[in-house]
Amino acid sequence: MEITLALPDDIAIKLQNLPNPNNFVSGLLKKAFKNPTVPVGMEINTMEMIGKIREQHYELLKDKTHEERIAFYQKGAHWFHDYAKEKGLRIKGLTD
Repeated sequence: MEITLALPDDIAIKLQNLPNPNNFVSGLLKKAFKNPTVPVGMEINTMEMIGKIREQHYELLKDKTHEERIAFYQKGAHWFHDYAKEKGLRIKGLTD
């Protein structure tokens, strides 16, 4: 299969000068698909995210009873367990 890509000129020139650009690009893509990473610009600041989640949970739960708080977390745990099972994730102590 052939596809057309729009690349910056400097990269396209370097690619064209390779002995076998098709094999080079195919090899890079195969390797990238085996080991996906977070795309540039989509990095996650975990500490910031945790803080936001805690703030949201506080606002949701501040006027709830103890039983309602437990039900909230149980619902989240059940959702995550189902999600992990659906995605085939193995989580020690949860899915094994």
